Amino acid sequence: KKGLALYNERNYDEAIQAFGRCVKFDPNFMDGHVQLGFVLLDKGEVYRAKKEFEYVLRNNPRYPGARIGIGVTYVREGKVDEGIELLKEAITLNPNPVRGYRELGKAYEASGDLKNALHYYEWAMRKLVQGRR
Repeated sequence: KKGLALYNERNYDEAIQAFGRCVKFDPNFMDGHVQLGFVLLDKGEVYRAKKEFEYVLRNNPRYPGARIGIGVTYVREGKVDEGIELLKEAITLNPNPVRGYRELGKAYEASGDLKNALHYYEWAMRKLVQGRR
């Protein structure tokens, strides 16, 4: 909870420390690894973030949050098509998180496909209206 609060305050360094302590204490707490990965992504540490997401996927290949994270890292590395495919898989596995739709919109925008980008941004907004996060 502390890591999420720090992340929401955009205090990335302290959030990284909090999540780092969390996953060190319990390496099997996959949500902690995923959250750490997203904080690292937002801080611009794509390589370190990717390692966290890969760790989760090695232990649970169908974990949607980790697929979203890996998809985002691929897009940021310029592998946009691969990123789009992973993001699509992630929202198929769990169609509720807003982040999956938003990131898929960003990926399509990066590919130049503005029609699909708008479609997924609209879905992200629908999820927000439904109270999803």
